[in-house]
Amino acid sequence: MNEPHIFSRYGGTRFLLALGCCVVNTLLLIFGYINEGTYQLLILGTVGAYITGHTVQNATSFFARGSNESNKQY
Repeated sequence: MNEPHIFSRYGGTRFLLALGCCVVNTLLLIFGYINEGTYQLLILGTVGAYITGHTVQNATSFFARGSNESNKQY
């Protein structure tokens, strides 16, 4: 029996990594190592990478199942 990964309880590895990146970026902003424009770009990049990764994973798992018109069940 497959047990779920420990990180799946908290949203998954990719989500926790994106959240950690956002926390680090916020700390860099608070302590003055980056400015607001850089912070904005880092957050947009992190969220964009998260969304892209999720989309790619869904697409590859969809096509890996062999889901085409001949396999649809109604």
